[in-house]
Amino acid sequence: MARTPSPAERDCVFITPGKPGKGIWHVTRHERARWFVEMLKILPGVTACRLEIQLSEDGTGCFAHVTYSHASMGSASDEFVATFTPDYYQRSMQTWEKALNHYLTTGELLPDDHAA
Repeated sequence: MARTPSPAERDCVFITPGKPGKGIWHVTRHERARWFVEMLKILPGVTACRLEIQLSEDGTGCFAHVTYSHASMGSASDEFVATFTPDYYQRSMQTWEKALNHYLTTGELLPDDHAA
């Protein structure tokens, strides 16, 4: 019987809305015992991105080491990559941290209008 993998499970594929378009995600590695996950995010015609998340203990919580690697898929990529300034990245990670902490605390997704 076929089943749908959970969002963090290896080979899970899902789509997220966003700018400059919908992202197609594929979880390529999930090593639960090592607190590691790797995903590919494709923005068709823009970029292919490898995202690696490595968690480590940090007192009573954990610290996330996050690495993004983008590969260009055309001229639209130059415009997209130019938006990744240090300030943009910092704001993006703060929003992401807030959404993740909410999910880990409540088990529910944070509504889009409350993530920022």
